[in-house]
Amino acid sequence: IKSAMSIVDLGGEHSPSPHHPHLVCTTSYSLHSVDLLPPSDNPGYISITLTSPPGEIRVVHGNEDLHKTILDVVHSSSYNWKGDTTVLHKGEGWILRFGEGIQEEEDGVDRLIFRSTKGCLLACAILERIITNGWEIVASTELTTTPNFELCTWIIKKCSTPLYNGEVSCLLFDCDNKIKILGTKSQIQINNVVRRAIDKKWPKGLLCDSSDKVPVTLKKEESDSKKSNNDMLEEIDRELKASRDGLDQIDNGEPEHEKTPRPGSKSSFGKKYKTIQDDPDCPSEFELWGSPWRPTKDSERVQSRLLVIELIHSLFCRQWKLVTTCGNLLPSSSHDTLFFCRDGRILPALGGEKGLSALELERPNVIRFYNVNVESKLKSTIIESWSHGLSCKETIIEHESEDVKSLYCNDHPWKQNSCQTWESTSESRLLTQKLIKTMSANNYNLYGSIRMNRHEGSQSSLIIFRQSNISFSESMCLHLSGQNKLCIIGGGADERETVRNAIETRWPYPISQDKNMESQVHLFKVKRYPWANSYGHKDLDKIVKFAASILPPHLSFSSPKNMDSDSGKSLILFALKGLSTLGWRLITSLNSSSDTLLAPYSRATSQYSDPNSFYFMK
Repeated sequence: IKSAMSIVDLGGEHSPSPHHPHLVCTTSYSLHSVDLLPPSDNPGYISITLTSPPGEIRVVHGNEDLHKTILDVVHSSSYNWKGDTTVLHKGEGWILRFGEGIQEEEDGVDRLIFRSTKGCLLACAILERIITNGWEIVASTELTTTPNFELCTWIIKKCSTPLYNGEVSCLLFDCDNKIKILGTKSQIQINNVVRRAIDKKWPKGLLCDSSDKVPVTLKKEESDSKKSNNDMLEEIDRELKASRDGLDQIDNGEPEHEKTPRPGSKSSFGKKYKTIQDDPDCPSEFELWGSPWRPTKDSERVQSRLLVIELIHSLFCRQWKLVTTCGNLLPSSSHDTLFFCRDGRILPALGGEKGLSALELERPNVIRFYNVNVESKLKSTIIESWSHGLSCKETIIEHESEDVKSLYCNDHPWKQNSCQTWESTSESRLLTQKLIKTMSANNYNLYGSIRMNRHEGSQSSLIIFRQSNISFSESMCLHLSGQNKLCIIGGGADERETVRNAIETRWPYPISQDKNMESQVHLFKVKRYPWANSYGHKDLDKIVKFAASILPPHLSFSSPKNMDSDSGKSLILFALKGLSTLGWRLITSLNSSSDTLLAPYSRATSQYSDPNSFYFMK
């Protein structure tokens, strides 16, 4: 381990020595480092990456105002970080490193800084300051396949309609059955919204506390059944007395039908629509009966998705907009953390009675519809776009007023493996973008996407839609594959030239492949690894990965001294800029088909085969 650490400290830092001429060979880039190239112009996009371990905030193409904003949030916080923070400037790259204090004390346990409750609060504070300073988050993505390194990367740009008084809070789906609400301020309104959504969409109810294993709903029924007969008689007497008192107050000179409120009158409106009052003592943490976040049955899995959709819809109706997500903020969570921003410009109850709709892409071959009324069109899209066809198996799950329908594809579109050809890999992405396009053509606008059960065999992507008049006619995907490949799925010659120019101007190493794989797929492959946290040599990366599997979780290797992963993000930012000039709009970033590669060592962490893919519409 000491040898690996000493090599890591040198790897990617120093120029090749004249005593080692093999290191400067034009065909080998091992341990050869090139910093982030200076840009010829401003891309208009900035990336902010949270890494753990080590605890870092990495910014690419940021400005001094943004750097100062993040520093102010970290230094003004009362989180009592262990150790000092260090700021590194490397051209267009900016790194805030938490030094030896990457772990902090929480409940008597040392936790990594971005794998803790305080780390979630810090993320909320950073997002709040970014939004109130006139920025908007256009994508939340993961651009490296290295396990336990990148939590998320937020891509931001200046907003045309800034929100200067926004507040940010987050929902965490923790352990098997917990929901936590965190934010820069106490939000009683969100607590109550979550409680009502649970009452509405989770029939099993809540546990009273961590030590009580009887649901609240069952305890209520049990307590009601234990009422004595005397109590029941007293209650009946009170109701009869109240009825007699009401009859005595009727004016004999006025007909009784005139006492009834007219439809549409103020009194009748008040009786029909009761005012909902928030409970000031509503808690910010709920423990549900059952295991909604690690379901063992399809019915429980569907019910948990309905609960998440209801949470997002109810918060939107209360002027809380879903702005971004982040994965793995708690070590016991397997779902994305949801961040909401209070936006007073949203009209209350704008979401409507119909609510939100959703598509779920579940491994290995399930496509599930929630509250969607264009099922036949989506089914036709699947048959046309997926050459393996649909299975005869269909499942319709009825819950209250919603119809939840599951379709099963032949083969495995959402589980990539090493045996799959490029045709199958690209076909699954093409299927995803055509499903989104079909929803858009039928007045469904993509609102957000969430990754569920990230570390389970049944991981899925939940794509959420709102009704809208905006529609698109074309779709395209930038598919990041492995550690050094980028595919354009869809698009034409202009799109290929735009991406090629971004690679040539932003990636400091050569392109090794540039060719058409099939009619709608174009492949770029580059030297070195833009989609990995690499120290510059594959053998060194293997040594570090093995050593990391032996070290305790709170100990880690320092990040590579090279800027390769940051150069990869710069490449993406300039590609986004070029595609936006062609009229393409980035609508989401997904990882619906990436396989989970098994770790070669017993204690090593498994990793995803691919980073996220970017989906565009115009």
